[in-house]
Amino acid sequence: MFVLGVATASPSIVVSSEEPREFSVGRSPLAARAGVREKCVSLPIEYIRETGNTDPVEGWKVATATPTSLGVQAVRDLLQQVGVSIEQVGLVLGDTGTPYQTCPSEAQRIAGEFGVKTAAFDLVGGIGAVPHMLSVVSRWGVQRTPDYALYVSTNTPSQHVHYKQDPVSAGLFGDAAVALLLGKQPRTGSRSARVAHAAFRPEDSRRTPIVFERSARINPEALLSPEQFNHFISTEVDRLERFDAKLISEGIFIAPQLYAADAEESLARSGVTLNRIVSGVDQVGFSLGSAHGVALSKVWMSLSRGQSVVMMHCGDGQCGSAVLVVE
Repeated sequence: MFVLGVATASPSIVVSSEEPREFSVGRSPLAARAGVREKCVSLPIEYIRETGNTDPVEGWKVATATPTSLGVQAVRDLLQQVGVSIEQVGLVLGDTGTPYQTCPSEAQRIAGEFGVKTAAFDLVGGIGAVPHMLSVVSRWGVQRTPDYALYVSTNTPSQHVHYKQDPVSAGLFGDAAVALLLGKQPRTGSRSARVAHAAFRPEDSRRTPIVFERSARINPEALLSPEQFNHFISTEVDRLERFDAKLISEGIFIAPQLYAADAEESLARSGVTLNRIVSGVDQVGFSLGSAHGVALSKVWMSLSRGQSVVMMHCGDGQCGSAVLVVE
């Protein structure tokens, strides 16, 4: 399986650490562990200040974007980037942690917005949605996949935050959608990356670090301690070295995005230099399953032939890595 292109979309409202305290960007411990410096939100700032978003459903009425609208924007940009039409896509896979409705699926909503009738279903992967998807799809086999498949992860968690009561979530969550085009063969004349490795395994216990009730909130008991996180990084680096020793000295790393800043120190101890560690949360905020894709989009156009990208994930009941190699 090959990744043939990647594109992202985020709302135009940007909140930085200069904003009032109700946003808490860069101030909460978890925002610091993730490395959030600014974030993109889809609720008007004045609305947040006036209401605190105590009722997320009311917030939807004034939101500047929905998960689906961000997904549609990302898909449009992606198809233009790779020169493929939506009619050529034989499968649409979706993921969202913040749907406005659970039926139809996000994949069906995306396909419906483009007016195409094709196979479409959700492949929900939690906060590690992109590497999880690569792991699943890479096992399908050539006979079971169309020439082109579209994967879209769309998330607007900032719309679910109770800003007056939850400064941790207020400082962490941002909104984004990511779209990836997958294919059985690389496209001539354009950048393609082969899924060279994807291995995931259960963690010791089922963790639910982010809980959606009336509002979204962080479950502190489910967060990895720095010691647990460092153990995961060192264990995974050992596994990756056995797969390909050059990954540690040459590869681009996208670490677990809920702990993206922690990962810089952890990976540095294993010999991964800072310039090869990419964050998808520093300028967007933590966008749940979209975050790995946001990071990949940052480096996609600058990748060179033979270069590898490692996506690492842990912290919600499963852990492991996916490796892409540019053709």
